[in-house]
Amino acid sequence: NVSSANGSNYNLFFKKGSSDNLIIFFSGGGVVWNSESAHQPINLWSLLSIDEDGFFGAYFDSIPGYKPETLEGLVQEFNTENPFNNWTVVYIPYSTGDFHTGNADTEYINSNGVSKTLQHYGQKNVLAALDWTEKLLDSSDGKLLVAGESAGAFGSTFWLPKICEITAKNKIYHMIDSGYLYYPDWPVIADTYWGADWEATF
Repeated sequence: NVSSANGSNYNLFFKKGSSDNLIIFFSGGGVVWNSESAHQPINLWSLLSIDEDGFFGAYFDSIPGYKPETLEGLVQEFNTENPFNNWTVVYIPYSTGDFHTGNADTEYINSNGVSKTLQHYGQKNVLAALDWTEKLLDSSDGKLLVAGESAGAFGSTFWLPKICEITAKNKIYHMIDSGYLYYPDWPVIADTYWGADWEATF
């Protein structure tokens, strides 16, 4: 049962490359860390209403339709300067606010008394994505690059051991971007809000 945080559809993005090499890329996009942040999703309206501090929302609660058009860097298509341009790409979107690790339906009541329930299904979404990706790995002897940016850097690191379990023949590389966000309460947040079972999972 896969889902974005607001209950909308969840899906992968996939690009078939001409080489035997594969990228599994974990997207970033903010985080939910308390009740107030849960009520501040990123969307077109928030992007057009950036406040004086430059804040435009805390996390994506759905996968925007324009997402493929914004992809850059090593997953960017049709860029002749991209050395990974001919690699096959499995792009794992991030729309759950839980570093791709959650497993809970959580109610958040903000300071105005407004209630909102989020589906922190990061674990379910990634497991479904890896189940689908395993079929690609079975037919590939090429290199495997596991990568992620921001919240996806956390996600790619958390899921790397599982990915190593499902493929024994691919040479695996790991690359993260903007993946350092020190905060001692991440385990508490992951358990209290996301249902991630931090100790057992990580």
